[in-house]
Amino acid sequence: MKANFILAIILVAFSININSQTKAKTNSKKTSNKKEVTTNTNKESTVETIEEIQPPSPEERIETVVGEIDQVVVEEKFSSELNKSITPIGNGFSLVSQSTNYKSKYGINDKFGKTILPCDFDYITEQGNFITAQIGNFFGVYDINMKQILPFEYSSISILSKTDAIIASGADYSGKLFDKNGKQIFIENATNISPFYTQNKEIENRYLTVFDAKYRTAIYDLEAKKIIRNYDNCQYQNYSSEAILYTSNTSSPANTRKSQLLDINFKPKSSLVYDNLLFISPNYFIANLKGKYGVIDDNEKNLIPYEYEGMYYSYTNPITLISKKNGKFGLLTLSAKELIPFQYDSLYFFNNSIICKKNGKYGVLDLFGTSIIKENHDSIITNFYNKFVFIKDEKVICYSNNGEVKNQYLLKNFNIDKNTSTVVVKNDIGKIGVLGSQLDVIIPFEYDDIKLQTLNYSPLYFVNCKTKNDVYKENRFIPLEKNYDRFIPFKNHYLVVKNGKYGLLNGRSFQEILPCEYDIISTNSSDYSSQLNKVIAIKGGESKTIDVR
Repeated sequence: MKANFILAIILVAFSININSQTKAKTNSKKTSNKKEVTTNTNKESTVETIEEIQPPSPEERIETVVGEIDQVVVEEKFSSELNKSITPIGNGFSLVSQSTNYKSKYGINDKFGKTILPCDFDYITEQGNFITAQIGNFFGVYDINMKQILPFEYSSISILSKTDAIIASGADYSGKLFDKNGKQIFIENATNISPFYTQNKEIENRYLTVFDAKYRTAIYDLEAKKIIRNYDNCQYQNYSSEAILYTSNTSSPANTRKSQLLDINFKPKSSLVYDNLLFISPNYFIANLKGKYGVIDDNEKNLIPYEYEGMYYSYTNPITLISKKNGKFGLLTLSAKELIPFQYDSLYFFNNSIICKKNGKYGVLDLFGTSIIKENHDSIITNFYNKFVFIKDEKVICYSNNGEVKNQYLLKNFNIDKNTSTVVVKNDIGKIGVLGSQLDVIIPFEYDDIKLQTLNYSPLYFVNCKTKNDVYKENRFIPLEKNYDRFIPFKNHYLVVKNGKYGLLNGRSFQEILPCEYDIISTNSSDYSSQLNKVIAIKGGESKTIDVR
């Protein structure tokens, strides 16, 4: 029992010593376990209860470690490990990423963890048998053994994996060709080189497009190591895996150009020479042959006969074609099935529908020819996204995509100026207002003039009458101090004109920076920034530079 009492004293002393070294701010509640100690004597067994002190957990150790310096060191160690990643790449090397302060830097380690390239690069990526690295706006190239073969002086790098050739473009965007060892490969008369992109993976990176000093094009075969199509002002495009579209005389007038389909070796597929070929979808082309239009596939099989006066397609729906025959328009599929009969004065695609005109009246059809909006409208405003806005019987009417009337407005003697989502309208008493995309009134009909401008792609209205001269921007009116004759966008500000003299308005507050008393206000021709900092103002033959920030 005496021994147990001494043990208890030692444990308590140890606990006091630990607690005395811990800062007051870490007064976390300590837990202790009760432990039963049984001692045996000849007369009886007694049970005594003492506290067993538990050592701090690793988390508690980080929080309460003795000394501020020691604490910082531990925390930085853990933080560093959390922001570091290692990813295996080819040839036994690993990509190392180190992130600090929300910025990542990259390097390379060997298989033993030894640093080959320090984490000083903005980006590193593996491309075939090469490593491309970026420092700032410039790229360099290493081979698979981490030997640098191109310096950091190029704006872009293209690796041609089939031949291990490299195209590196300089700051002037002129491309140069290098072999796998970084030795430049020269092509006769070539002043610029770019990859020839193809959908055929078997010949990927086999060809190059090269340009001479007159920007004429030629085709270079990397495997044959020679030019196979000479510099002849031609345009080559590869949209399918089976054919290459070739257009001659691209610098000549359009009516003198000719087109052919070539195979993957740049040999003509047939003797047919077309007035024009237009790619419409994978493996399909609109063909103009001797002034008549039809459709062919990439093997030059004629799918729609050459009997149409015109043919048009939509990027959103390339499987149907608006076609013209005998002066009337209809709709065909790629298999020549007639979806809309040839009875309309005009047809054109809009919002996955078709605007139609028949007997001078407008309406809307779906892609199968079913009427959505009847053909009884006088005209249409087509630059409303996802909406149809028609004019009929002195009404402006807004429809939804399914033909439901959303809003309408009765006007007389109106004039319409179109914007992407609004209409400027003059009513029957000569006052001007603005209707929104639902034909709701966003600027009331009480102004003599409304001028539409844009600043940083944002629509802006200058409204004025005898008593008001305001700016309407982002659903609010901003009163102007004065009336002005004209408003001219000028970087992030506005030039204003009054009685033939120029002034300057702030583009945000529309407060006057310079009064309308200058003959010319301009900026330095070498200043390409979007923000206006200084202007050159000329008045009475005197010029001065004014800081307008």
